[in-house]
Amino acid sequence: VDSPATSYASGHSSWMGGGQIRSPQTVWNPRDKMVYATYTNMSNQLYVQRYSGNTGSGDLTDNGNDGAIATSVNNGNESRVAMCYDTAKNQLFMSYNRTDGTNGWKYRIGTPNSTNNTGLDWGNQVAPFNSVYYADVCYEPTQGKIVLLYRDDANSDDLYLIAGQISDSTSSATITWGSAVRVDGSNNIAGNSRLSICSCGSSRVLFSWSRTSNDTRCGAATITAGNGVTDISASFPQLTGNGAYSNVAWDHSKDKGVVTYRDANTSDYGMGRLVTLGA
Repeated sequence: VDSPATSYASGHSSWMGGGQIRSPQTVWNPRDKMVYATYTNMSNQLYVQRYSGNTGSGDLTDNGNDGAIATSVNNGNESRVAMCYDTAKNQLFMSYNRTDGTNGWKYRIGTPNSTNNTGLDWGNQVAPFNSVYYADVCYEPTQGKIVLLYRDDANSDDLYLIAGQISDSTSSATITWGSAVRVDGSNNIAGNSRLSICSCGSSRVLFSWSRTSNDTRCGAATITAGNGVTDISASFPQLTGNGAYSNVAWDHSKDKGVVTYRDANTSDYGMGRLVTLGA
């Protein structure tokens, strides 16, 4: 989300779940002015709460949820659930690590429906990544792609990127994925230390991760029209040799990003670096 509200006079809060929740995330649907908030509960159920947003006042109207859209979902706090909103196809991409049956990364697509598009029609669960248990995702608007950053447990716990495109704006939409590209094969990836990815505009994405050695790094890549991933950083800057829990974000008005992380070398202080991408 860049700036869903220019100003607000008051805020509104709402209870979600009625108990302890895990993996909370939010995304913004700019067409319908909707906020989608996802969480897992201690019973391993995944929910998406729907809120109408008033961009003038900042108020939120709770439109409820559709019940659990998945069960047996890993409710760990880090990199177990990831979602984004496709603004071209107007679809919510909801992905998660479901542990029953074939353990791995699954997803469902939510299509806005009903009066003022405050509801969601959910497509069937799809399970294309059976050896993936940790991931993050973003929507890259220049090419109109869903971009998944993940650890592949079937390939030495290495870090990968893959891009895909949602077919249409209907409740039967599917995704065509390109070929996965290995990002980091130098050391096993620490999924519980968080993966993070965001769009930078101009077909670029920025991402960060930590290795099991606690070496925390960030990188960038270009997403192509053919669901490809290219121009991956040749040398990933090391943020710290003893870090975890990194996050990336991008300021589109300044064309600069920021990466934050916890650094055990500085008494576990939160640290931040400004990021500028080269040509």
